[in-house]
Amino acid sequence: APATAASAAVVTSVDARAVDAAGAPFAGAELRELSRTAFDEGAGVSGRTGSDGRVVLELEGVHDADSAQFELRARGYASVAVEAVVRPGESAHLGTLVLHPGGAVSGRVVGSDGRPVAGSRLVTGPVEVPRRVLQTQRLHPDLPAAPSTVSRPDGTFMLEGLPAGPVRVWAASEGCLASYSAPVNVKAGEFHWHPPGDHQP
Repeated sequence: APATAASAAVVTSVDARAVDAAGAPFAGAELRELSRTAFDEGAGVSGRTGSDGRVVLELEGVHDADSAQFELRARGYASVAVEAVVRPGESAHLGTLVLHPGGAVSGRVVGSDGRPVAGSRLVTGPVEVPRRVLQTQRLHPDLPAAPSTVSRPDGTFMLEGLPAGPVRVWAASEGCLASYSAPVNVKAGEFHWHPPGDHQP
């Protein structure tokens, strides 16, 4: 039987409220869908918070209960990553998300031949990890979905939305071992340059 207007109008939504460290509504922050386990068309739905700090996203392609990841971000602030279960025709509530001042790291990804690596995915990981674990993660990186960025054609990148404190920057490319930087101390409101990474084929 053909779909009725009621069945075609089923809306699945996600809502959140953004505030600053003092608890005041945060206007202009972007909430975006990063990934969904069973969503083959790719993520990309996003929206910005209003003057009351609230934002609602309407999701596409939700046919069954599914796990989805979202990122709340604003320039100059540390991103907040949230995971939620979304169900057809229902609203998922992410709650109140607090944005704290953050920083950024820039750098350049190069291969073992010294040439720039374009399209490498950059994320951060913790510093206090044993070297043997770091080496294992180069083969099987288990890294956060956000914040992230990709390197430009000349290998350079700017990774924003980082929390203040020490981090390692990771670079991962198809067909290469993942690589990681020395610890970088991120300070709120500041940008740091870290030396070129080295991808080993």
